[in-house]
Amino acid sequence: MKIVEWPFKIVKKSFIWLTIGGLCIIASRAIFISAFRPSIEFTGWVQMTLSNAQQVETITTNIRDMIVTAWFPETTVNMEDKEGIISLLVSLPSLSDDQVKEVNMLISQTLIDKGHITSDEDIIWSAINGPSVSSYMQSTAIQAIIIALILIALYMAFSFASMRKHISPITLAIVAIVTMIFDMSIPVGVYGFLMNIDATVTIDTIFVIAILTTIGYSINDTIIILDRIRENTQNNKDALENRQLMYGTLIETSLWQVIRRSILTWFSTFLAIVAMYIFGEAAMRSFALVMGVGIMAWTLSSIFIAAPLAYLLMGKWKKELHRL
Repeated sequence: MKIVEWPFKIVKKSFIWLTIGGLCIIASRAIFISAFRPSIEFTGWVQMTLSNAQQVETITTNIRDMIVTAWFPETTVNMEDKEGIISLLVSLPSLSDDQVKEVNMLISQTLIDKGHITSDEDIIWSAINGPSVSSYMQSTAIQAIIIALILIALYMAFSFASMRKHISPITLAIVAIVTMIFDMSIPVGVYGFLMNIDATVTIDTIFVIAILTTIGYSINDTIIILDRIRENTQNNKDALENRQLMYGTLIETSLWQVIRRSILTWFSTFLAIVAMYIFGEAAMRSFALVMGVGIMAWTLSSIFIAAPLAYLLMGKWKKELHRL
């Protein structure tokens, strides 16, 4: 393998890159947890559509006062009027399924008692969502992420089994999981920051989909770099075994051989994300924002986290540091 002097050496500063990455993960998680606010689809709610409604301007006030009088927690009542058709959305966090059903009946009764509608027939559509459904959606989202991590780790363990003599597939599986954690943490932290400054930003299914998509891109870029390391390892196994070639030099060369491809992949994907953000609607913009931050994270992690972490876990860094 041809050895070239690169502009700067990445693996030589492996410990520094990993320390920075670890701090970024901790900070991002802390910001996200401090601002965590699930959307209404992950909490209890009541939705109604009314026709022939009267005294529309006092509907939200009367419903909110009723809920407070009934000793339920303070809630959010949103109303939309489209050509005489009234749509109500009542957020009910921290209530049980039975309490959500009770609030649903109280809302109907309040609308009749206050003269907003004449009977239940004016309620042309209604739906409720209790915490059991919300808990199921939350647990399903978490399970999807965990299963994705496990399957990717298994793929790494079997796909790179041919180089187990030099680098353990388990090591590469750990590398893949750590880089994905980093790639999820950065957009999660940015989203948490937005939740801190904007009360309308919440955790919804669009956010979960964007994170799962980020995981897919993350493992793709990580595999490209690890696969080049595998290829160079197989082509230079005699030099490695005879200690004519350092693992650090091989990994460094592998990184620089694919770094241009990683940057071009990032740039082309980023252009598409920018277009989605500029021309998309609110939901599309949320997706584009998470993806935009995510692709920057996985580009950086594939270069500064994946290969350096593999090098450290191999136990070669301290032995070869003075020669790099």
